[in-house]
Amino acid sequence: MSASVLLFTLMSVFVKELSDRIPLAEIVFFRNAVGLLPVMVAVYWTGGLGNLRTERLAGHFGRAVVGLSAMSLLFLSFALLPLADATAINYTAPLFLTALSAPLLREKVGIYRWSAVLAGFAGMLAMLRPGDGVLETGALVALAAAFLQAMAMVAVAQLSRTESSTTIVFYFTAITTVLAALPLPWLWVAPHSAVDWGLLAGIGLIGGCAQLCLTRAYAHAQAAVIAPFTSSYSAPTFTRA
Repeated sequence: MSASVLLFTLMSVFVKELSDRIPLAEIVFFRNAVGLLPVMVAVYWTGGLGNLRTERLAGHFGRAVVGLSAMSLLFLSFALLPLADATAINYTAPLFLTALSAPLLREKVGIYRWSAVLAGFAGMLAMLRPGDGVLETGALVALAAAFLQAMAMVAVAQLSRTESSTTIVFYFTAITTVLAALPLPWLWVAPHSAVDWGLLAGIGLIGGCAQLCLTRAYAHAQAAVIAPFTSSYSAPTFTRA
């Protein structure tokens, strides 16, 4: 989990750097398309394409739509807000996840975790200062991204009851790559330098590796337990025990 948080933080810096000259839809596309490379390596290591059979394609598609929406809003928040502010608000995703894990995943959330969730939301409200003119568009976008992020985590947890972690990561990355490519004919802006190409490739490679790290982290604990350590930069993947 520590490795995933470090990698996702580096990815967010790259996104922030590119957001003023590359359309966000294009950045989202590269995040997923290039991210397929480390995912395919993981597929090979875990038994090959034969392990990708699924009878829950609709579930994978729904999870991908929610996850792609969360990712797009997250990247947009990086463009609208200072990186520190966007990151702080996006870290409410684990709070949403902990709160949702009880009714939707039937996980036990004890009094200490509920207290932490309430304290976390109180801190968020103190930071946003609603009513003081600070609850601006960027903050709302970041908050919406955090909520959708938590919903994506719940969807993955539900899929993990029958699907392997590698299968879940593969279908998410593959489907979001196709969906993210749809607006590119109207929004494409060619990168003007090798540095920009490198940053786009780095976003995908780092994001893919970070998501695989998250996969392994969630193999060892319930959502409510590990949520406080979770980076909100990408929906984690749960795996069966």
